[in-house]
Amino acid sequence: YGDSGDTKTDLASQTVDSHLSKGVQVIIGAASSGVSFTVIDKITSNGVLQISPANTAPSLTDYPDNGLYFRTAPSDVLQGAVIAGIASDLGLTSGATIAREDPYGVGLQDAFVKDFENAGGTITAALTYDPAAPDFAAEVAEIAATNPEFVQVVGFEETTKLLQEMIKQGIGPQDVQIFLVDGNISTTAYKDFPKDTMTGVIASVPTGDPSVDVEAFNARLLEQDPNL
Repeated sequence: YGDSGDTKTDLASQTVDSHLSKGVQVIIGAASSGVSFTVIDKITSNGVLQISPANTAPSLTDYPDNGLYFRTAPSDVLQGAVIAGIASDLGLTSGATIAREDPYGVGLQDAFVKDFENAGGTITAALTYDPAAPDFAAEVAEIAATNPEFVQVVGFEETTKLLQEMIKQGIGPQDVQIFLVDGNISTTAYKDFPKDTMTGVIASVPTGDPSVDVEAFNARLLEQDPNL
């Protein structure tokens, strides 16, 4: 076992070095697409298989990996299309998107913008941000100035701070339709917000129907090992 950390640390590289020194044949991870990009060359160039259960960056699809990199989560090309389809089905014709500046954020944002525009929609602003920035006032102000019908937010834990600024500037969940993604959907991150703040927010998750696909998948797992 080892920590993959994030792109601000060197934990993933240290973990991979440790695993490789033990002669492992496969490494499961990393969770973050951005982190995988920091170690994929080291893993696959050593002839070791890498399988991520969570990487979704489209740029990993055709990455030169010697045929040794796999993932069990779908590319964000799919998630972008799904969100664009939902926005169009809701009758939304113009909106903004803001994403963290990394392979995950940019890849998902690009996929969404392409599909929404192909469906006839207008993107009023498409911004990226530094997730370590002290505040997001300038970015939110730029989006607010375009009067969007919706805002798509692609991020991780920093989304809490970003949403607080959006609420402050009048483009929060009670003002416009907000779309979140698998990286920032959470049952706990927004618990300190005033009651009903997040009502109406729509989030996408790259998984199947829990009542059908997930149960079937779990049943197949238990056939392999009843103790799981």
